[in-house]
Amino acid sequence: SAANNVLRPRSLTGYFLDVSITALDTRADGAIHAAVSVVVQDYPGHNIRSMLSGSATASGVSGLSGQRAVVEAALGSALRGLATALH
Repeated sequence: SAANNVLRPRSLTGYFLDVSITALDTRADGAIHAAVSVVVQDYPGHNIRSMLSGSATASGVSGLSGQRAVVEAALGSALRGLATALH
């Protein structure tokens, strides 16, 4: 209800993003690869508007900080198509 109290008076459209990490692995050469999926839904109905995907691979990184950086890069890759998905 808090979101509706902000959206309605301003005639704004709300969206819900459902993000999943679909792959996160370390390859034989030590590179970390990540893939993500983003489902864009309208709010409050949660009707699917678009599905986006992105991936990234990085060498020379390791551990949790390396995994986090690669997942963030994969998410950035997916979100490049967000503006188009919202129109």
